[in-house]
Amino acid sequence: MEVDKKTHKIDKFLALARTLATYSNVYRFKHGSCIVKRGRIIAQGTNQYKSHPLQRQYNISQRQDIINDAPHYIHAEISALTKVKNIDLSDAEIYVYRLSLTGRPAISRPCAACM
Repeated sequence: MEVDKKTHKIDKFLALARTLATYSNVYRFKHGSCIVKRGRIIAQGTNQYKSHPLQRQYNISQRQDIINDAPHYIHAEISALTKVKNIDLSDAEIYVYRLSLTGRPAISRPCAACM
C-alpha cells in the first residue's frame, strides 16, 4: 500500500514536469522541472532561450572549455532553483521531464552544472 502511494506521488510530479516542458521555448530539448518538499510543490521551471547569470556561473565552474561571453541559456533545474528563496532544500526532491522534437518522452540526464 505504501509503495502505491509513493508511486502515485512520483507520477503526479512527473506529470507536472511534463506539462511544464511543453512551455519551454527550446524546440529541440524541452525540459520542465518542479521542486517538491514534503509533498508540496515549492518551485517550477523550464529551459529557455534566455541567459541567466547563475547558469553562467555554474557552467563555467564545471567546464573549463566554455567561452565566458557565450550565452548561457537557463536549464529547467536552475530555472526552478532561482525561484526558491530562504528555504532549506536538504530534504527536497526535483523532478525533471524531457520531451523530444515529436513531443514524446525522451532520455535525459543533468549536465555537470545542474548535477
